[in-house]
Formats: sequence, structure tokens, C-alpha cells
Amino acid sequence: MDANTTFNLDLKLIPCGPTNEFFDLSNAGIFYTMIGTGAKMRITSCSTEAQFISRVSVFTSCDSNSCVDSAAETKVEGGSNTTCFDDESKAVLEFQSVAGVEYSLFVQDDTAGISGDFAMFVDELPPENAFCNSPPVLEMDKTYTGTTGGSVTSTTAPACNGTSPDGPGVWFAIPGEMDDTEVVMVVCSEQPFSFLVYSSSCSDLSCVDVKPKVEEARLCGDGSIESRVAWIPNKGESYYVHMFGDDGANFRLAFGRPLMRNDSSSGSISGKIAGGLVATTIARLVFAMLTL
Repeated sequence: MDANTTFNLDLKLIPCGPTNEFFDLSNAGIFYTMIGTGAKMRITSCSTEAQFISRVSVFTSCDSNSCVDSAAETKVEGGSNTTCFDDESKAVLEFQSVAGVEYSLFVQDDTAGISGDFAMFVDELPPENAFCNSPPVLEMDKTYTGTTGGSVTSTTAPACNGTSPDGPGVWFAIPGEMDDTEVVMVVCSEQPFSFLVYSSSCSDLSCVDVKPKVEEARLCGDGSIESRVAWIPNKGESYYVHMFGDDGANFRLAFGRPLMRNDSSSGSISGKIAGGLVATTIARLVFAMLTL
């Protein structure tokens, strides 16, 4: 990609980056547009010419005061400057994207008056709990938010009652302090999720239950789809839940025990979840904190 486009702003020197360093936005460069997925993004740029030192900057708009972050390529004396596979000559910028937000990526030379060729790579980084080796431990009656953006289909999750992961997912751990009362995990997202529940440990997963994704009505308070799985834990047994869907997506999640309520008008079991979900005919999980 040739970075010979001349671009100028009225305000040439702007502070941006973790140290608020000033750089000249009027240097020759090229803009690109990227839509956030909710995943953490890594942008890597490097030059193929020794005199061209690439800088990549991320903005939430084309205005100079909307900078998210910026990073310049590091040239190390004695290092090769002719290949993007040289770890000593890359500009690497990582930032947490917001799903649906349009970002402007600006690649330029770090020095005025110089233009040249560069390569750029944009990658989604998997969330920390994309693998079972370090899943977050869920606490009872708390709400969590997360994303499966950047995840890949698990190759380490064993089949559970004939079901294997077939899409990007994340892992959660349930502590062994549970008693023999049914527990429920409820998820609100723009897509349905499947659940595989295991016991024992990440190195020795044993199938407990499976809940395939179901195209349910948009029952959550924000109009998103509700997915849930329930099981009866054995006291002292730790559990690991793998949640996956067809695509990467943002979600909010709660974990706890079902709460039964008698509807004052009809006597049927009802409850609310996510600020608007009304449950009828079955016991549902009720969390006030899900009114996000």
C-alpha cells in the first residue's frame, strides 16, 4: 500500500498515545475505516523501505481530537528494515474496540516530508477466557459482560452427549462451594448460544450437561435473545461451562439460582430478567442487577 497521500489538518501537532506524545498529523498518510467488533484489536504496521518509519493512529472520527491511541514503528540499529516479519521494525498498537463503532486508522511516516510503502495487519485478539486454562470464576447473583469476538472454535472441549463446539466461544468456572440446589446461567445477546457443562478440571473435563442453542424470542429487556442452561451441582465439585455461538458477539450474563414467583393475576410462575423479560409457566432466574 502506497502512503503518498498528502493530508493536512489545521491543528498539525496533537497529543495522542499512552504518553500523550505529540506527533504531526499533517505528514503524508492514508486513512482506513474499521468497524469495531467488541474484541480487542491489534494493528501492526511496518515499512518495506529503510527511510520510511510508519506510525499508526486510531481515531473515533476524522477529527484530530478523537484519538484513541497511536504507536510508531521502532527501528533498531542493526536490525533488518526490509521485511514485515522482523520483530525489530514494527509498530504495534492494541486497543479495546466497541462493537458497531466506526474507527479511522491513519498510517503515515513518523517524519515530515517522507512517504513510502508499508504493510498493515488488523487482527482480533481472543478474549482472556477463550481457553479453559484460565476461565473467570463466576460469583452468585452478579452480572457480567463479555464478548466472543476474536475467539475460535474450541478444539480441546470434548463432545458432551454428542455435541461438540462448532463456533467461537468462551469459558467460565463455577466454584465447588455449590450445594445440590439447581443453578442457572442466563445470557442476553444478539444471537443464541449453546452451552457445554463439564465437571472436574480443565485438564480432565467430564460432561455434565449440554444445552444446544435455540432460536428463542427476543425476551431480554433490550430486545436481545435469551439463552440459558441449568443443572444441579454436587457440593464440592467444580464446574466449567463453555458457551459458544455461530459468530463472535457481545453478551451479558448472570449466574445464580432460579426464583419462583406467583403472578398476582393468574397464579402462574413468573419473573423478570434483564429489565423486561417476563417468564411464564416455568421457574426463571430473577436478578435485579440484570436491568442494564
